[in-house]
Amino acid sequence: MGPAGAVPAQLPLEARGFTGRVEELARLDGILAAAGQRPAAVVITAVSGIAGVGKTALAVHWAHRVADRFPDGQLYVNLRRFDPSGAAVTPDQAVRGFLEALGVPAQGIPVDFQARVGLHRSLLAGRRVLVVLDNARDAEQVRPLLPGPPGCLAVVTSRIRLSGLVAAEGAHPIALGLPSGAEARAQVAYSLGEDRVAAEPDAVAEIITRCARLPLALAIAAAWAATQPGLPLSAVAEELRASHGSLEVVADRRAPPVGCRTIPRSAFGSASNDADPNGNQRSTPRARAVTSTQRPPAQARALPRRLTRPA
Repeated sequence: MGPAGAVPAQLPLEARGFTGRVEELARLDGILAAAGQRPAAVVITAVSGIAGVGKTALAVHWAHRVADRFPDGQLYVNLRRFDPSGAAVTPDQAVRGFLEALGVPAQGIPVDFQARVGLHRSLLAGRRVLVVLDNARDAEQVRPLLPGPPGCLAVVTSRIRLSGLVAAEGAHPIALGLPSGAEARAQVAYSLGEDRVAAEPDAVAEIITRCARLPLALAIAAAWAATQPGLPLSAVAEELRASHGSLEVVADRRAPPVGCRTIPRSAFGSASNDADPNGNQRSTPRARAVTSTQRPPAQARALPRRLTRPA
């Protein structure tokens, strides 16, 4: 196996309070089970959905759940296609990071990019490794990072549906929609406790509605309320109502709960497959048709672009 013999364990921490997504988790389990019956194939799953809908949370939660099925390690990279800094991770940077995680010393990493890709795939030969490629721009950014040998499995997340991977690499597409009302309530109850949620059902329902059932938005509102246990949830709902659904009212407090992320306003308007090469939604009849059926409530579209957390 050459100089590399490390067993990488790069999965990030699971999202606190992950709930629901029973159907999607079952689908992922089924894909993994079917992969065992096709030992000669590399299996790829492409998870798509609008910003804040929980793509990363789903992928990471499932990856932790099945990590023991991949005893040779788990590789993870955030490709940062939609990072507010605009500094997306290049395939070159990502494959170099994978080689380092697999134990290749700096002096052993080839200078040529294609040689690095080849070495990466060679090191995975005969091993069972799970690869999670998060926040991808498009299929071209992902392809060099896909494992080549059978026995490995890759999960890719993106705001656009990676049709190219489905067509050329046989990826299994999973389009992630909004969680149900019950799932959204369960997420809030995890953060705030069932007693507090049960005591103010109308306020909880309004918070869920004004957050458009988006898991990221709910996490912000619920985490702020959790830092103030004496605050009535009706007051949280009132602040969201007064700000027309904007979470700036809670995201700018002393202890905002979520890491630096961007939720562009377009995320609340479309989850269509009509996008330009940079991942931006095109204004086409098909895109507008999808938009009309997949937009969250209007008041939630006032969510701020930037959501921060303390160091």
